[in-house]
Amino acid sequence: MRNLFVCHTQAHLILACGLSQGRFKDDENHLVLFRDFNLGDELKVKLQAVFETCLFLTGNFPAENKTLKARIKWHREDNKLLRKQIVKPYDRVFAVCDWTPPVQYCLKCCKKQNKDTQYIWLEDGILSYFPNIDTHVGFDKYTITYTIRKFFFKYLMGLGVIYDRDFEAMGGLRFFKQVYTLYPNAVREPYRSKRELVGISDEEYLTGVKSLYDVKSLNIPDGSILLIVDKLVTYLNPEKVKAVIAHLKEQASVEGRQIFCKFHPREELVWPVFEGCTILEKSIGAESLYLSLASQKDTIKILGIKSAGLMSARKMGFHVTSLFLQCGEQNDNLIRFFERIGVDVM
Repeated sequence: MRNLFVCHTQAHLILACGLSQGRFKDDENHLVLFRDFNLGDELKVKLQAVFETCLFLTGNFPAENKTLKARIKWHREDNKLLRKQIVKPYDRVFAVCDWTPPVQYCLKCCKKQNKDTQYIWLEDGILSYFPNIDTHVGFDKYTITYTIRKFFFKYLMGLGVIYDRDFEAMGGLRFFKQVYTLYPNAVREPYRSKRELVGISDEEYLTGVKSLYDVKSLNIPDGSILLIVDKLVTYLNPEKVKAVIAHLKEQASVEGRQIFCKFHPREELVWPVFEGCTILEKSIGAESLYLSLASQKDTIKILGIKSAGLMSARKMGFHVTSLFLQCGEQNDNLIRFFERIGVDVM
């Protein structure tokens, strides 16, 4: 069997590596990575050791790649490379970020090689458990511009049935029949009723983490706080979030604790309220930190608000607290999910 994993982030790569060395270890596994983070040479070598072939494409990193002019340029360049790479049929294709034209083009190339390929949506962080941001912003929130977009990509760009969707969210492409997920019992609608749910085991997840990261010596003392920060734009009430962080800093000072902040890899902003905290390198995956802090898991406090990093911290055995209830948002799905997997919600 030949499998293709189409990924964007380190979180996606963990799942792809875990599955490739887990239940699909006897298959031929390939990788297409749209670089949405700063991909270093060391990680490239690790990926090349796991997959039969690796195609590293341009993605949304750095920020200048997000302009319309830049997107048109690198989308065309990526499409050329995909046409050259995908020349043999795949039995299974795992993909995320299926709302984006480059991923849809990749799927079109796969469909051209094999009309019977099985297409699977690979869990994209917390999206299959609770939404933490509006999918359609800017022009996409208007029906007329959404219709124009659909006409452009489906017909003028020739994506055809690739563009058809069961529902308007990531993973909503109609030909996705399955979702591979860490917590199948906690998946929300519409994924629960419209997709077959396949669980990713704890062993496969840990294998994926160890495939990408080495245990490193970190200068993070026992008793420290590791604050996992979401992409700042996802906070609906930023002033309340800033107040919560300011209070956390005061409390940590009284208790003699240091705060270390792990920002989202694509974050471009740093609020002044984080002054005095130690800002960790953004390109380091949160899971890499957890692996290196495993011997300190009984003393390190991991805090956050709604980051997928809280989910993975629990998967790796840490005590985790979400400050969501203090941040002025309401999301019953989020609260229910975190409580179900053992995250304290405050």
